[in-house]
Amino acid sequence: LGHFIGWPRPPHASVMAPGDCANASCPLNVRSVLLEMRDTEPDMHVDVDVPYMESFLGLTSSLFCFVPRGKSAWSSRFFQTFFAGCIPVTFGRKQWFLSRFVNW
Repeated sequence: LGHFIGWPRPPHASVMAPGDCANASCPLNVRSVLLEMRDTEPDMHVDVDVPYMESFLGLTSSLFCFVPRGKSAWSSRFFQTFFAGCIPVTFGRKQWFLSRFVNW
């Protein structure tokens, strides 16, 4: 059903003020919430670091792929979801870079 492979890290400054959520284990952090589903939600493919092929199989066998904000405004994870046929679920993007090309 869902897919996320990534590392816990504090939320991006554009999502919330740094003082509101100081570390990667903050309950307001999307990455932390997703990673808590690891080994508890059978329909979710969630992990911290896996070989590329396992990640790709998780993408292709999932309906929704979570794409939380990373270090930059764009993410290769977003494009990987498209190529894998997975529906990207984004969080915390005030202005989406594809808005210039796609009329959402």
